[in-house]
Amino acid sequence: MKTFVEYLTEAADKTYDFKIKMCCEPDKDTLNAMENVLKAYDMASMSKPKRLPIKEHPGEFPNRGPIEVHVIEASVKMPVTPPQIKEMMKQRAGINEADILVYTKGQDESYVADQGAKTDDALLEKDLEKSDNSEHGTEKHKNSMLKDLQSIKQEYADPNTEKGKTTNDLPMGDQSPVGSTQNKKPEPKSSAR
Repeated sequence: MKTFVEYLTEAADKTYDFKIKMCCEPDKDTLNAMENVLKAYDMASMSKPKRLPIKEHPGEFPNRGPIEVHVIEASVKMPVTPPQIKEMMKQRAGINEADILVYTKGQDESYVADQGAKTDDALLEKDLEKSDNSEHGTEKHKNSMLKDLQSIKQEYADPNTEKGKTTNDLPMGDQSPVGSTQNKKPEPKSSAR
């Protein structure tokens, strides 16, 4: 079993890795402001911006047209979420919210893969795909479904059993439950006699 000190040292060594993608090239002032934002979360490292090749429709910024995307990898020691970092970059570094995306490291690859798999073809112009369930809607399918329903044994309550009694069925008394002889209030004993 680990001691408390071991848990503390493990927690102190943990880093949170992020990828920051920008659709505009950051200048030195913007990089310094971004570094100050990350220092607030005990920055472990921050890479220089890496320029990705120009794409006609980048998945991260679909409404921008052909642009360069710059990627910065950063690590912080304090727990923080990507939306928190994005908001701080917007407020303190003056970066437009539409120009920046922040991901946990490893998340953006799946995001980009999902965006790349998306097609722009209209669904109404495509032919309906053939289903392999050709027997649905046939008499054979209906009969097999009815047999399955009939094979389920329904269990109902026996109509000959006695009904349960409620408090309305119990006999009512003439005495009040408070102050009757059955429920006498205790008399307090005084120590001053």
